[in-house]
Amino acid sequence: MTQGRPLTAFIGRERALREARDLIGEARLVTVTGPGGIGKTRLAYELAARVDRAFPGAHVVELAALDARADVATAVAAALSVPDQSNTPPLRQVARHLDGARTLLVVDNCEHLLDSAAATIAELLSKVSGLSVVATSREPLGVPGEHSYILRPMALPRPGSTDRGTVEEAEAVRLLVDRARGFAPTFTITDGNRGAVARLCERFDGMPLAIELAAARLRSLSAEQVLARLDQRVRTC
Repeated sequence: MTQGRPLTAFIGRERALREARDLIGEARLVTVTGPGGIGKTRLAYELAARVDRAFPGAHVVELAALDARADVATAVAAALSVPDQSNTPPLRQVARHLDGARTLLVVDNCEHLLDSAAATIAELLSKVSGLSVVATSREPLGVPGEHSYILRPMALPRPGSTDRGTVEEAEAVRLLVDRARGFAPTFTITDGNRGAVARLCERFDGMPLAIELAAARLRSLSAEQVLARLDQRVRTC
């Protein structure tokens, strides 16, 4: 994949990966949908990495930094390093560049450019038979033939459980521990903090971005202290 691999480990989401991968086998456009912070981008990147045998060419088109007036076709051309031919529309340049190749495009963060992204992707899919697309967006693109995959929050421990296996095997807890150790390598779950760790993940409803932000605070605070500060913030709001 032409985009560099993330520096942190991919945790959990094996079921989501299997289901999304199955969809790629059925449709040429799969859109991973869900609210901000749910982990759409990370899932799409991991998915692209795991289907690299089927798609020798995989490219990432990042739209997050573009404003609402941006042309998605131009962004795709730039991501693919298509030589500029000023007298030819970008979409046609991209189609020519991809013609005859088996290619996967990951088009990330489409929601603020929904119409342009949908039109560009639909046109490319119609012109390039070897192209498949994984898009991420807070809502589906509405392109004919699109398969939408709704990404759910990470699995949580059973409410109120302090059982070691139940808590520590839950996806959300595994993510918290992995990211916390990036800031505090000696961080570990003990009988004393297991309940607080589980409640932290529950407090954030299994949302990966919120869990990762909480993990950064475990560099200098205990899980109990992070919970107490969250409670204090709620009381003062």
